Amino acid sequence: MTQKIWIVDDDKLYTLLLTKTIEKLTINSLISCYPNGEDAIIALKKNNDLPDIIFLDINMPIMDGWEFLNEYVGLKKELKKNIKIYAVSSSISNCDREKSECFHEIAEYLIKPLKKEKLVEILGL
Repeated sequence: MTQKIWIVDDDKLYTLLLTKTIEKLTINSLISCYPNGEDAIIALKKNNDLPDIIFLDINMPIMDGWEFLNEYVGLKKELKKNIKIYAVSSSISNCDREKSECFHEIAEYLIKPLKKEKLVEILGL
């Protein structure tokens, strides 16, 4: 079964590295990248090819991860798919970690860069 993975992050280098790492770990993944939360919300609203997993950066221009999550909460019922969202940030701030715990939609708060072992666990390999 093909896993659909979205990377929502404005850091082009990080996005490239994460994409390459996932591609090395699995041949059964379809990866889509969005540079901000707004583009990802627009894609979710189209309701085509919904992801299984979203790696969501917290700090982005246009629409950050928190704003994305607020929009996502309103859309969730319409999507009819359980999407695992991993908040990913370079921030080690306890405030961000605590804020992430307010969103039941977040499976886990992770610090960049993601380690290969953690990706293996998340992807169920």
